[in-house]
Amino acid sequence: MISIFLGVKNLWIPRSFRNIGLVVIGISLGLHMTTEIWQAMTGHLGLMLIATCMTVLIGLGNAWLLHKVGKVDGITAVFSNIPGGLSEMVAVGQEVGGNQQIITIFHSIRAVAVVLCVPFIVTWLSHASETATLTPGMGQGDWGADFDRN
Repeated sequence: MISIFLGVKNLWIPRSFRNIGLVVIGISLGLHMTTEIWQAMTGHLGLMLIATCMTVLIGLGNAWLLHKVGKVDGITAVFSNIPGGLSEMVAVGQEVGGNQQIITIFHSIRAVAVVLCVPFIVTWLSHASETATLTPGMGQGDWGADFDRN
């Protein structure tokens, strides 16, 4: 992006630089894995697998809808709906023949929607759970105790 602002039209960076960068990121993330984290993760492997499968299935379903209804080629539709990082999906999608602009737009919209919606949803859910757990007399069978009888 900086190269565009500087007026460089074709910036060439060797493909191996990207792979080296991914290795460095992988190593730095791997170094932070402790035994406590591994123990916590092993207790949730089933849920993690279900969440991953559901995410991929929903993404593929959305890709199929985009392909059929939006008249977008299949590769672009899949890479527009696969959950992942914007730069990775755009780079890999473009390498296999996808439309870079459509993939970028879809992932940008997804990122903005998550940033705008998640705080409100979390706030709403936390208030709903507090209301359900902190209501006086709940589950005690004495519904009249919650009302003031003047």
